[in-house]
Amino acid sequence: MSGSIFVDTNVLVYFYTKTEPDKIDKLAPFLCSEELFISTQVLNELANVLHKKFKMQPPKIVAALKEISEQCSIILVDLQLILDAIEIMAQHKISYFDSVIVAAAIRAKCKILLSEDLNNGHIFYKNLKVINPFINQLS
Repeated sequence: MSGSIFVDTNVLVYFYTKTEPDKIDKLAPFLCSEELFISTQVLNELANVLHKKFKMQPPKIVAALKEISEQCSIILVDLQLILDAIEIMAQHKISYFDSVIVAAAIRAKCKILLSEDLNNGHIFYKNLKVINPFINQLS
């Protein structure tokens, strides 16, 4: 596997909730990448989902976020990224929050965006390919 990988929130949820062990196994080849990226949005969304949906207690959420931050480079969502996301939203007709994920992945110069939310195989700006790790394997 070559190139940097940006990991969307929905992918990390499976890893930290262990509700679907077969999906965790499918993530292994991707998460062994040389360089993994997430954004502050991903950290926020993950904390919210773990607490609200899975009733995880704050100390476990903190531990998960610290573990992720040790494994991944973090892209900050700042004003310029938000403005870029709005442009992506308009051009590609995707939701605002998905466009923020795409903008962060582009800023990180990732080649792959792991996500269940976006269309598998879609390529943004000839450089960023969306892969749903649960239905597709890298070749």
